[in-house]
Amino acid sequence: MLVFSKSSFFLSFFFSSRPSPVLDLLTPEALFSCLQGCENSAPESDLLTYKHWKEADQRGYVFSKIFNFCLKVQDIPSSWKISSCILLPKTGDFKCLDNWRPIALSNTIYKLFSKCLTRCLQDWCEANDILSKCQKGFPPFDGAVEPNFVISQHLERARSHNDFFVIWLDIVNAIASILHEVLFSSLKNVGVDHDFVKLIFNIYSESFSKIGTCDGLTEPIPSLCGVKQGCPLCGILFKIAINHILVSLQADAESHSVLAFADDL
Repeated sequence: MLVFSKSSFFLSFFFSSRPSPVLDLLTPEALFSCLQGCENSAPESDLLTYKHWKEADQRGYVFSKIFNFCLKVQDIPSSWKISSCILLPKTGDFKCLDNWRPIALSNTIYKLFSKCLTRCLQDWCEANDILSKCQKGFPPFDGAVEPNFVISQHLERARSHNDFFVIWLDIVNAIASILHEVLFSSLKNVGVDHDFVKLIFNIYSESFSKIGTCDGLTEPIPSLCGVKQGCPLCGILFKIAINHILVSLQADAESHSVLAFADDL
């Protein structure tokens, strides 16, 4: 049974030159492609893995009906909005919470839906030249290679030609703390259509996480800020949210004024 939460989001957007919508419908072929690209993982509370979905809907016809209904109502079922959160250690003193990375684990059907949305949003950004070329975070390959190469070139030239200043900025807990209002306004400002922005708004509206502890999961905790690390949408949403900063810093400079790898500038 699909139960949708009640939320309202009334925004009127007007663009003098409006780009095309991010997507209208998800075809069975597009869903089949996304599903085939999903690696099997441990199931969440629904106990369903991608293997189960591949066997149940081999061509994506059922998924297309469900997902297109979500697009029509611009919302997702309440059960898709609840994730369990595990903490992965970074470095340093593990008694300090700052040295742990929260990862949201969601039901596979939600992750499949969000993966489809991610592909469409990425394609839309590329087609409309939205994202700064200075951002190399969340790539399908090692995105740190190019920034490191560019910096090494600048440092080499600076040794024999002119002064050169490099500032490394690591924004503390940026992904988990970015304001939702900033995220939604950033989507609007780059020209994302009203329906897609409303869908993202409702995905995060009344969203909850349960934290894994030694004594089991906590009671649901409202997700009031940040993008969900572990969700396929996390990377592209965060890049859009900070894109205006990179565009402003780069301005009209011919060479790189700024380089970014996710939240590291």
